[in-house]
Amino acid sequence: MANCKFCGEPAGFLRRSHKACKAGNAEGRKSVTALVQEFVSKPRHENITLLEKEITSIARNNHINVDKLKESVLEGWETAVENAFADDILDEQEEERLLAIQECFSLTQDELDQNESFTRVVKGAILRDVLNGNVPERLAIQGEMPFNLQKSESIIWLFQDVDYFTQKVQAVRVGETSGFSMRITKGLYYRTGSFQGRTIESTETVYVDNGTLGITDKHVYFSSPSTSFRIRLDKIVSFIPYEDGIGLHKDTNNAKPQTFITGDGWFTYNLIANAAQL
Repeated sequence: MANCKFCGEPAGFLRRSHKACKAGNAEGRKSVTALVQEFVSKPRHENITLLEKEITSIARNNHINVDKLKESVLEGWETAVENAFADDILDEQEEERLLAIQECFSLTQDELDQNESFTRVVKGAILRDVLNGNVPERLAIQGEMPFNLQKSESIIWLFQDVDYFTQKVQAVRVGETSGFSMRITKGLYYRTGSFQGRTIESTETVYVDNGTLGITDKHVYFSSPSTSFRIRLDKIVSFIPYEDGIGLHKDTNNAKPQTFITGDGWFTYNLIANAAQL
C-alpha cells in the first residue's frame, strides 16, 4: 500500500494520493497564483511580509512542495505583469510590488523571463522614465559595446538580432508606343512602331544586414558586419510604427526611409519617438 504523495499517509490500495489531498493541493496552488496576482493590481495586503505569511500557510495546509509553490508564484507573477500592461503603462507601485515578490520568493531573472515577462517589466520601467523626461540607467552592458558613444551620452537600450532595411532607387526604362499589336501567343503581345524611352525612378525596400540597434539619449546606432552608422535623434523627422519594428526618415537631402525589425514594434516606436523629446 503506497502513501499519499501529498500528506505522506497511507493512500489505500493502488492509490498514490487521497482525493481530498489532491483537490486541496490544486486549489491551494490556484489560491497562491491569485494572491500574487492581486498583490500587484488589487492588493489586500499592505506589504510583502503579510503576503508571504498567507502563502506559506496555504502551502503548508495543502501540502504544496517548494517546486510547485515556485511554479504557482511564477504563474501569478506573469499574470500580474500582463494585467499591469493592460493600459500600456507600468506605474511605479506595480513595478515595486513585482520586484518585491521576486526578492521575497528568491526568483531569478531567468525564471521570471521564461516568457519574457521580466524583460517586459524592464521595458515598461524604461519607457516610464523616458516619458517623465529622465534618462534611464537600467541597462547593464556585459562585454564590449559595438558603438563608440560620445561624451556624456547614455545608452538606454540595445536590440540584438535586428534586420535592417532601406529603400533602393532603381532606374527603369519605360516607353511610349504607337503602331499596332501582333498577337504571338496567349497573353503575350509584341508591339511594333515607334518607341521613345525615358528614365523614371522607382523604389523598393531591400534587406541590408542583421545587427545590433542601440538607442541612447542622443542617437540611434546600428552596427553589423557590413555597415555601421548613427542617426541623431533630433534629425529624425518621422517615425513609422510597425508591429515588429520601426521606420525612420532623416531630415537630410536625399535621405531614404530606414526600417529596423526588432520584434517589438510597440516598445521600439515608443522608446525612440519619446527619446527624441528628451
